[in-house]
Amino acid sequence: MKRYIFLSFVLAFSLACPAMAADFWASIQESELDKPAVVALGYGNKFPTPEPMSERFFELHYLPVKIVGTQGPVEASTGLEAWIFTTTTPLAAGFYQVLVESKPAFWSRAGSGPQENKPKNEVDGATSCTVYVNYGKAVITLGTPTGTDYSAIQGQKLEIVPQKDPSTIKNGEPFPVQVLFDGKPAVRAEVSAFFAGFTEDNSSYAFSGNTNDQGVVNIIPLRAGTWLARVTKSQDYADKAVCDRESFTSTFTFTVADTSGASGAGAPAKTDGTPDDSSAVGSALPPPQAAQGGQGQN
Repeated sequence: MKRYIFLSFVLAFSLACPAMAADFWASIQESELDKPAVVALGYGNKFPTPEPMSERFFELHYLPVKIVGTQGPVEASTGLEAWIFTTTTPLAAGFYQVLVESKPAFWSRAGSGPQENKPKNEVDGATSCTVYVNYGKAVITLGTPTGTDYSAIQGQKLEIVPQKDPSTIKNGEPFPVQVLFDGKPAVRAEVSAFFAGFTEDNSSYAFSGNTNDQGVVNIIPLRAGTWLARVTKSQDYADKAVCDRESFTSTFTFTVADTSGASGAGAPAKTDGTPDDSSAVGSALPPPQAAQGGQGQN
């Protein structure tokens, strides 16, 4: 219990300090054909391992994890851990999207004072306010399904939509994704990605690229392993009396197969993120020790 209280304090502090914010993602814990799947809401600085959190903390800050298959929503329930969900029935062959979402978090400040977890109109003398919302997604592929349900749009305000079955991704090969904002292509959005163990600094990335006019960019994963792709968009808040800005971050997690014949990086077939039919740009970046910290994101 003491560990959960301490970690909840740490997580709450990271929520209060966007510059120090931890990662947020959909985590696939167990997935096997004709067996129940186990998924989780991942949060913390040790991707892909989620930080434990209390039931109260989870309910305050997050929505229940959703699983959506070809036939619609799949029922899942929690057990001893609030952030881990298990399907109530075995899963048949097919594609299943795992969706996670945070509740809106308002952070206001009066002058140079400390941030408060409240809307602007609830903080005396507030001079600035931003509300933050996080989304995450991952795809479970079971058996040898046909069709393109892996790319079914789920309606997240900011959403990363894979344009290729994520289970077929290989290191060094382009992985096209489309970014949607309010259901429309997000043009020139910066998409960054890193693999587990790349760095503990969540402002450093192994890949960074921009979407084209269709909101598409090719992520180039140059190493096998578990990856997290991230995009952020912000805009003015509708009611200035309540808040000034709203910021949305969306992530997509996927696993890259090793085709190099050995562990580690393989020889890339292509080293930019430009889709064959577009002008989107992207680049694979060296590890931070060689790139002096890698590429950061705003």
